[in-house]
Amino acid sequence: MKLPTGFHALVLGCLLVFAAVGAFQQPQRKTGTIIIQPKSSARAVGAGPLLATKKQGAAEQKKTWQEKLDDALWDFIYGAREKQWNPDRRPEGERGAFDRTASTLSWGRWPLELEGAEGAMAAAAQAEAEYNGGAAQEEEGEEESPYAAPAFLTESPDKNDPLRRVLDEQAKIMADLQQVPTAKHLRRFASGRELAELCFAKYGQYHDLSVYYSDPFGKDQRQVAFNVYGSMLGARNFPMTEFQYLAKLDYVVEMLNAWDQAWYVKAFLLEPPIARRGLPSHPKWDTAVTLRLNKSPTWKYLDLERIKEFIAKDN
Repeated sequence: MKLPTGFHALVLGCLLVFAAVGAFQQPQRKTGTIIIQPKSSARAVGAGPLLATKKQGAAEQKKTWQEKLDDALWDFIYGAREKQWNPDRRPEGERGAFDRTASTLSWGRWPLELEGAEGAMAAAAQAEAEYNGGAAQEEEGEEESPYAAPAFLTESPDKNDPLRRVLDEQAKIMADLQQVPTAKHLRRFASGRELAELCFAKYGQYHDLSVYYSDPFGKDQRQVAFNVYGSMLGARNFPMTEFQYLAKLDYVVEMLNAWDQAWYVKAFLLEPPIARRGLPSHPKWDTAVTLRLNKSPTWKYLDLERIKEFIAKDN
């Protein structure tokens, strides 16, 4: 067998070194960059139920050499960037294995008579009430839609009428806006906890959720997306406590409600997971599931100042 020389030997040596390092270090595996999130310390600082356990610590020691090599290579290639953009926000004493027994989330423990989305929303409301020391209250009723079309716009005028084009355009606008549900529980998120529970109902994990924006075509055509990342609450290297995770989701909910796009995201989370546009059905460590808010039928009618308001907070 011919031994590698020169550059190949150097690369092989580096891999072996990082494999050895990976045996003692656990990389912070995180997908995507958190672009929009609260700056306020009140939203980002808090104690969560992260407690080290000997059992899970022992499981880390049982990794195969292939897994340790994979961790080391990932840390070498992506680690520096991830640590820069997504530093571990947990207090030093809470950076360890996750203790579900101290969690305030449901982890799928929904009422037996309810399943899926209904169970998730009921569990979120119940958990929120218990966490705040009160009784669960169901949000019932409907909101009067501000997009209801006047009767004259739905009439079909004579095709030779000069106002026909204007009325047709107005009718198209009203058809888009009327897709917004009027039921309160479908139109808005009650809290970040409800968003988390719906994520669990769809994917079986409390994934990292964020709103991502970019300006490839200029600020007047800003692209905004709701992203579901592969990293998840409960993973040893997840960089947030449960308290911090829910605080972040509260901020995401604040944005979606302010933009009147909560219904669009909620409808997406109530759908079964399916692969679309080259993206996986479930988020993976290197690929997020993305819902483009720009594709919402009502996004084009949103006041740009509402979007800029939150982006200005982030910058």
